[in-house]
Amino acid sequence: MGGNQTSITEFLLLGFPVGPRIQMLLFGLFSLFYIFTLLGNGAILGLISLDSRLHTPMYFFLSHLAVVDIAYACNTVPQMLVNFLHPAKPISFAGCMTQMFLFLSFAHTECLLLVLMSYDRYVAICHPLQYSTIMTWKVCITLALTSWTLGVLLAVVHLMLLLPLSFCGPQKVNHFFCEITAVLKLACVDTHINENMESNRTWITEVILLGFQVDPALELFLFGFFLLFYSFTLIGNGIILGLICLDSRLHTPMYVFLSHLAIVDISYASSTVPKMLANLAMHKKVISFATCILQTFLYLAFAITECLILVVMCCDRYVAICHPLQYTLIMNWRVCTVLASTCWIFSFLLALVHITLILRLPFCGPQKIDHFFCQIMSVFKLACADTGLNQVVLFAGSVFVLVGPLCLVLVSYLRILVAILRI
Repeated sequence: MGGNQTSITEFLLLGFPVGPRIQMLLFGLFSLFYIFTLLGNGAILGLISLDSRLHTPMYFFLSHLAVVDIAYACNTVPQMLVNFLHPAKPISFAGCMTQMFLFLSFAHTECLLLVLMSYDRYVAICHPLQYSTIMTWKVCITLALTSWTLGVLLAVVHLMLLLPLSFCGPQKVNHFFCEITAVLKLACVDTHINENMESNRTWITEVILLGFQVDPALELFLFGFFLLFYSFTLIGNGIILGLICLDSRLHTPMYVFLSHLAIVDISYASSTVPKMLANLAMHKKVISFATCILQTFLYLAFAITECLILVVMCCDRYVAICHPLQYTLIMNWRVCTVLASTCWIFSFLLALVHITLILRLPFCGPQKIDHFFCQIMSVFKLACADTGLNQVVLFAGSVFVLVGPLCLVLVSYLRILVAILRI
């Protein structure tokens, strides 16, 4: 985080600029509401936990909403109450960033949970006979976890855009907590990208892909070689998709995930190879900056999706081998659809985090990328600013996407091996 030039260590929350007596009155009022919030949502959680009749999807989502409300209130109200009693009303920079991150996470999660509750009521009213089949516990847990994950990831995007900014004054936040737009006003640099993600100080309009630096005759040979492999990739994966669609015997979870993997392979190749072939054939190795960023985004999204789909396929085989009698119950079509959709959504969101961090950088040269496509590390070298934050986030994401799934795959196959040896 050395690139954010933060020269202030704390903020002053202006809160409610009123007299001391009114502040004491507000302290009592908000304390009362805060206690009611904790007691009310605590009572909801207690009743749902203790009464088995409330162990249904609707009350499951309601319990998550109660947790969010408690966390939402605990994130902002205690600091506000302390500020009513403390005249200086300070909050540390780290505390402010944490409060803002949690506020955004809980706000996004609450909105997503409300959507889920609405969907649950729609299924219950419009498809009552299928309700227990559609809204299984596996589906409910997956949907709830997805809401929390998306809420946190969206908050991370905002925070990653905020941390690199320079905060050199004023220190006064015109709010009773660290609300994001109020904090953006304290930055002493342009915050346009934080507000609408449109201003990125890009000074270059196109990039040169150096690719394979060989003789023109060898470039034509490489063109034919890669064109052949690209054609095999499209035809092979196209045949897989066609067979799975046409043969009803292949309409099983394993082949559904395999079809998604085939789509990823086609998309992965199509995001990079056609441009490489055009550069080899026309000896013109120029790509626009916007196209380069789009290529980076798609490459990251499909790479992450492929890793996650492989993990899901491994879990599918684990359930089929280790729990064969429960396989159709566990891996029903609803669960498969949710798992596949989660892989795609999570991958595109993670890729969006990287692209958002790239777009905040100024690009003023050099214009040459020593690669045959816009690989993210090569794009970092075009920036004329510190890319330390980008590299840290990329490393953390790579560990999560590569090491995490690898461990899950190894554990799954180890469990499968143990199950086979027991037979």
